[in-house]
Amino acid sequence: MNVVFKLILAAAIFAATGLASSAQVGIQARVTVPYQEMTRHNPFNRYGRYGMGVNLGLDYEIRIVKGFRVTPGLHYNLAHTEAIVVKEGYTIDEWQTDHLINIPIHLKYVFNIKPDKFALYLYAGPALSLGTVSQTRVNVSNSFDIYFDNYTGIIKDMDFRNPDTDADKELDIMDKIQPKMDSLGLTQRRFDLQIDCGAGFRFNGHWELLFGYTFGVIDRFNRDYGDNHDMKAAQGYIGFGYRF
Repeated sequence: MNVVFKLILAAAIFAATGLASSAQVGIQARVTVPYQEMTRHNPFNRYGRYGMGVNLGLDYEIRIVKGFRVTPGLHYNLAHTEAIVVKEGYTIDEWQTDHLINIPIHLKYVFNIKPDKFALYLYAGPALSLGTVSQTRVNVSNSFDIYFDNYTGIIKDMDFRNPDTDADKELDIMDKIQPKMDSLGLTQRRFDLQIDCGAGFRFNGHWELLFGYTFGVIDRFNRDYGDNHDMKAAQGYIGFGYRF
């Protein structure tokens, strides 16, 4: 794990400092379909959150030999997922929003079908994902919403759908729920190691259309809650780019 992390970090620094004389800079914008799979081991249960997101980034395509390239990059990823769960007679609607910084390093092979006109490429490699902000909003039977920080486990706000509910009552309920949250240890990790792979097309030497899939290999749940639960994150995407 440490070797992969150091490789990704070194590649990102290399790209950022612009030391690669044979590199081509590329910018990309992607539409993503994020997915989070939650598993409870005992008793066994599994469900997932699906959603939509965006990814904006840049990379360096460094030529090695023939069609081989190494492509380190830096991306901002916004993911929004939702799931509806029925538990103990209550309908629970969950929305999770994540703001992430991704540092991929791809090994790419480019097939120049018509030089400077049309090319096909395949790529795969690891990516380090760093969470900056992550929040979950939970609606319980359309009666109230709870907002909490996934990294700290702290309830940030509570909103009753009944307009007659005063702020003091909301604070009182928040104070009663927070110890339960703390006892569960319901927090998530900021870091994930992911595998990213895909294929793309390059037109007129510059314009790109790509398709890919990313899946995480680290359990995102942290602390005690992770002893009986795990969550893996993944996303498919389609993107457009320009290579200078």
